[in-house]
Amino acid sequence: MRLKTIKSNTLHREFGLLRVVVGKAKDEWRMDIPNPFESFHIKKEPDHRQRRVYKGEIDLLMRTPCRSSLTKPAMIVALETSMRLGEILSIKWDKIDFGRGFVELERSKNGRGRIIPLTNTALMTFEALPRDGLFVFPVKPDTLKQSWRRLVKRAGINDLRFHELRHEAISRLLEMGLTIPEAASVSGHRTASMLARYAHPDPVKVREKMLKRAFGTHLA
Repeated sequence: MRLKTIKSNTLHREFGLLRVVVGKAKDEWRMDIPNPFESFHIKKEPDHRQRRVYKGEIDLLMRTPCRSSLTKPAMIVALETSMRLGEILSIKWDKIDFGRGFVELERSKNGRGRIIPLTNTALMTFEALPRDGLFVFPVKPDTLKQSWRRLVKRAGINDLRFHELRHEAISRLLEMGLTIPEAASVSGHRTASMLARYAHPDPVKVREKMLKRAFGTHLA
């Protein structure tokens, strides 16, 4: 019944959470109950999306009217820092070091905090926002997501999710020449394999680099 409304990967994550909850009740709270989620497995489907932000789409989005004054700045921060939406909305004003160009995240998805270097564009975006409270973006995730979907639709852009701005940002970090550890320190990934899932190199740029670094191999 659940699979009629959500994808199998989403259900896989939900069952994983339930498996941990029941496991904690059994192992740590000594509750004598069965864990039905141990033997119940849902096949996880591979994520084949490799959506890059096409040339001109960001300019088009910037020109498109938007009711929310926070949606476009959040988009820019996502592209400039590779932060997740939840991380962006958790940024506090007192955690931004404008002088040194860093922002400190107290906690991220993996449970760890990290310090993220800021580009000049990201710094200027922050500086242009009003400082009305504790958080830089005082808005709920669902509210901003809804505003984003409306902006994309109004701009006439097809199938661009907010989370794919993170994919784009990570791909750009690697195209800049950052090493895997350097890019991971910005994105917050703990392993190279996790980072690779989000990196989608532009084949045109890859070819350009290959031509520049050609070894001059000649066929006999």
